Amino acid sequence: MADSSRCSTQAVRAQVSVLYGGTVPYVGTNGIARQGRRKPVNASESEAVETWLSSFVRADAPRGEVARTAAASLFSALGEPQDRVRAVHVVGTAGKGTAARLVADTLRRSGDTVGLHLSPHVHDIRERFTVADDLPGWAAVAEAAAEVRIATEHLDQRPTFFAVTAAMAYVLARRAETDWLVVEAGIGGRVDATNTFNRDDVVTVVTAIGLDHCDVLGDTVEAIAAEKMAVVTGRCVAVLGPQPSDAVVAVARTCAAAAGVRLVEVAPEHDWRRDAEATATAAVAELVPDAPRTR
Repeated sequence: MADSSRCSTQAVRAQVSVLYGGTVPYVGTNGIARQGRRKPVNASESEAVETWLSSFVRADAPRGEVARTAAASLFSALGEPQDRVRAVHVVGTAGKGTAARLVADTLRRSGDTVGLHLSPHVHDIRERFTVADDLPGWAAVAEAAAEVRIATEHLDQRPTFFAVTAAMAYVLARRAETDWLVVEAGIGGRVDATNTFNRDDVVTVVTAIGLDHCDVLGDTVEAIAAEKMAVVTGRCVAVLGPQPSDAVVAVARTCAAAAGVRLVEVAPEHDWRRDAEATATAAVAELVPDAPRTR
């Protein structure tokens, strides 16, 4: 029986045709282009996806809870791909990307596959949604984009660019049947588009918290820490990386206790790289107790 939570193959391929002006790549069920069945990816194909994604970058994009709700509606329309496997959700102000990469790298060295969502990208938009050590092929990206595009066309609220790229990451990971998801948050708090998991076994990683996005999160480190720690609600465990102030640690402890969440506090190494490695190691230990240490 077909999975009613997903878009049909015919609909997805039709949307790829729209994206590429009639050029429909042949992609296997795992999201990987099969050799010998399609022409090599060309610049026009990648440009089509990037042009579509850029249409979500706009001055009147929703923010706050409106944006989070729009993201939740998008993920629901896609069949909740963020809940397919257990995930690590990385929030904070500084060091989120480093911690997320280290967690993903360590899980891969254990022999597992990982869908990784990062932001922002530096050189290539595909840095935001990887399923291996390398960037995904444009053929796989095209199929994921087509599936997400169908879902966006039936929403009451148009989602943000960030939410759409997160959806791309989740769909690519689902198509590749990865063992884990590692997700770096955006503003990293209660109203973030990635705060949409429905599982209680998500491992939350909290990196250093400071002043950022004050117009949305608050104008003190205590207020911002409370907003970022709000993601632990409904979960079981959180890993608190070394923090720049005792005030943040106090807020984290209070929020975790109020939510009934076990808080694993990482001792500072007084070096940003070693702090990140220690934090990632603690997070992976919650998933795979005998996994190798990060490096």
